Amino acid sequence: MESTTLIPLFCYLLGIHIILSYGCGQSEYRSEAGDCCPMCNLGMVVQRDCHGDYSTTCKPCSTGRTFMDQPNGLKQCFPCKSCDSQKGLYVWSSCTVMRNTQCKVMEGYYCTEFSGGECSSALKHRQCEPGEAIKTPGSEKSDTVCEACPSGFYSPLGINCTRWTDCSVRDEVQQREGSAVEDVQCVSKTSRHRYSIIPAAASALILLLLLIILFIKPKNPEKSHKNHREVNRGDERDCGLTVSAHCFSTN
Repeated sequence: MESTTLIPLFCYLLGIHIILSYGCGQSEYRSEAGDCCPMCNLGMVVQRDCHGDYSTTCKPCSTGRTFMDQPNGLKQCFPCKSCDSQKGLYVWSSCTVMRNTQCKVMEGYYCTEFSGGECSSALKHRQCEPGEAIKTPGSEKSDTVCEACPSGFYSPLGINCTRWTDCSVRDEVQQREGSAVEDVQCVSKTSRHRYSIIPAAASALILLLLLIILFIKPKNPEKSHKNHREVNRGDERDCGLTVSAHCFSTN
């Protein structure tokens, strides 16, 4: 029983010995010379290690270029990251000596790659096609989800599906059926009646012209041709009489 109680105590004392002999405190770092030196604060790194009675000498990071976001015993600051607009990112918070640049996803984009808990690349949201509607709007973490408009609805811009117009509600008649991208076309009842008369009137006019042509055309082409020959012979006889009289008078 006593040996069981002494085991934790032994481990505790051993740990203290290791820390005192080999380790450094929580706010210290071990230098290349083996000394436990005080760490530099945020925004700074080690310029010269401590030695003897001299404490650690620290230097600040370069504003807008490098940073250090933790107590440290490092000799170099971390480089500030950039937000690539070609990857759908913009600077939400500029880099300081104590904090790295914070990027956010541009409006209309969603993140596709993460690095260190932050978005490193994004793509533009999908645009729904005409005849479709937005089922789920896109966000910073997900793309837009589209769905086709059901029968009787249309969407010319690919945003919302709108029901076809009921022409009877407007006391009109449907002239053309709608589609997934266009609404039905309504016209007034008088307009439709007027439009329906036009083809009938055109047909009647054509028929009238045909009747006129048939009426004017000779009914008996052979008789007409015979009359034409008789007229010609009469003209010849007249001409012959005229010539004979002329010759007689000359003699």
